[in-house]
Amino acid sequence: MAKHARIDSPDVLKELRVQFVKFSQACHQALSAVDSDVKSTDMWLTHEQRLFLKMQLRKADEAVTAAQRDYSTARWGATDLNRSSGSEEKRVLDRAKRRKEEVELKCNAVQRWSVHLDDQVGKLRRPCIALSNLLDHTTPRALAAIDRMLDSLEEYLRPPPPPGES
Repeated sequence: MAKHARIDSPDVLKELRVQFVKFSQACHQALSAVDSDVKSTDMWLTHEQRLFLKMQLRKADEAVTAAQRDYSTARWGATDLNRSSGSEEKRVLDRAKRRKEEVELKCNAVQRWSVHLDDQVGKLRRPCIALSNLLDHTTPRALAAIDRMLDSLEEYLRPPPPPGES
């Protein structure tokens, strides 16, 4: 492996330094964006959706109770003169039960996805933290090394002083 490079201009190292800084900043921004997206998704799923679905489940439960009451009243509380079969009330009850089942399924799905998200975030978080730490520790050292190379190269490329001047 070569230990020396032939560089005729410090511009190459200056451009490398600029690109390295841009890369480091882009990585930090990407890591920050990932963290922000994960947090907002987790907040939406574990808090907002759970609260919303809990409220929907309570409403669906109340609707089932009311529909059952109406169905019982229609079937058993009607007089012989005005006796209805309760078929409309039965359809309303069935619809309310289906709605409650749908909400319960959604609650279960939110629970499953919440666990799955936590699991996946745990797997993602370790490499992200490792990359962030690597960038935090290596970027200043790499920039210092490039700066030393630039100083050495500029010193090497500096024309010698004219004879008689010292």
